[in-house]
This record gives sequence, structure tokens and C-alpha cells, in this order.
Amino acid sequence: MPRAFRPIPVRNPSFIDRHGTDSWHANVDLVQQGISEKVALSVQFIAAFVTGFVLAYARNWRLALAMSSILPCIAIAGAVMNTNVSKFMRYASLPLFSLIVADFVFALSCRRSLKFVADAGTVAEEVISTIRTAQAFGSQKVLGEIYNTHIAQSRVVDIKAAAWLGGGLSVFFFVLYSSYGLGECIRFFFVYALS
Repeated sequence: MPRAFRPIPVRNPSFIDRHGTDSWHANVDLVQQGISEKVALSVQFIAAFVTGFVLAYARNWRLALAMSSILPCIAIAGAVMNTNVSKFMRYASLPLFSLIVADFVFALSCRRSLKFVADAGTVAEEVISTIRTAQAFGSQKVLGEIYNTHIAQSRVVDIKAAAWLGGGLSVFFFVLYSSYGLGECIRFFFVYALS
């Protein structure tokens, strides 16, 4: 029996009657939703990566060795982008850069922006709930400026995160397409210069 489920059978039946099994069921569903596709995709991508290396080195080891020099460049570009985009994130830290999760990186970088939007929403909710008081004291402009300040902070964070993400992806793709050029140069050298 898995360690996480060991306490379940030894619980007093009155505990289960009081607390129910809904919370356990909900937690198991959350774990399943969190892991469901990710494990299979991770195994698939790792297997494809390893298989690609094995086939490349088996087919033409000199070309594969030369093309492997691109991997540190891709890792450095990803690490720099991850470091700078994560400055705009509040709650999460990400693993090293992967093109597959680039959209996920940008979505997480918006958490800080969403905090400012939530603060603006709180201000708007308070103003709407006490509209008579705001009207009586003539504080509509002041409250509107507070709301606009929160929205402006959100916009600044979004622009900075988007700039770093765009710059990081452009460097990544520059390295990737440069590797195609390097591969063609090496192929030309192997085919024409060595024959």
C-alpha cells in the first residue's frame, strides 16, 4: 500500500463520518490532473532526445559531435531568459528553459501582473459597493486614479516580461537557425573537401 494511503484504514470510522471522503477524493483527482499527461510526455521527449543522439552518433559521429556544440548555447540562452522572466514571477520557479513550456513561462510571468489587476478589481468593487459614499464626498477622481495606478503597474510588468520573453526566444531561434548553417558548412566540408 502506498505510504500516502496508509493512514486511511486505521482511521476511526467516526472520523470518516465527520469529515467525509470528499476531500480525499478531491485530492486524488488533483494529483491525477497534475500528473496525468506530464509523465508520459516527459518520458516521450527524453526517449526521443536520447534516441536522436544515439542515431546521430551512430550515423556520422563527426557531424553529430560538431552539432552538439550548439547545446551549451541553447542552455545558456534559456537560462538567461528564465532568470530574467522569473523576476516578474511571484510564486513559481521554473526548470531550465524548454521551448515546449515557453507559453507556460509567459503565463506564469503574468502572476505578478494579475496581482495588480486583482488590487484594481478590489478598488473597483469597494467603489461600486459604496457608490453613494464616493458620490457624497466627491472622491470619484481620486478612486479612479488609484484604479488606474494599479492597471498601469500591471501594464509595466507585462511589457517587461514580454520583452524578456521575446528577446530570449529570438536568441534561442537565432542559435537554432545558426546551427542549421553550421551543419551545412560541416556537410560541405565533409563531402567536398575530404573527397
